[in-house]
Amino acid sequence: MSTANSQIHAVSTVVTMDIYKRYVNREASQARIVYIGRLSLVGFSLAAYIMALTVPGVLVTIGIAALAGTAQLVIPTIGAITWKKPTPLRRSRGFGPVLPVYY
Repeated sequence: MSTANSQIHAVSTVVTMDIYKRYVNREASQARIVYIGRLSLVGFSLAAYIMALTVPGVLVTIGIAALAGTAQLVIPTIGAITWKKPTPLRRSRGFGPVLPVYY
């Protein structure tokens, strides 16, 4: 549930700051921005709720996608926490073998 919550908040922030404030109303007050953010949050929450009820398997698909994204961060996080004295040469040796896999 926290992943879906975070995603809805992220989309609401993108709509509010990157679309509304940039293209619709550049001079929007802070109160107006908060109002638009809350409105988009409720709108996206309702859309997600309706999709969860009507589209079969959408929750499983979203869960798998979220897990796959999180799983990619496990090794770099462990490395960042436990790595002693990283140098540019050591970093390049660590990322070097991984980059061709992604590209």
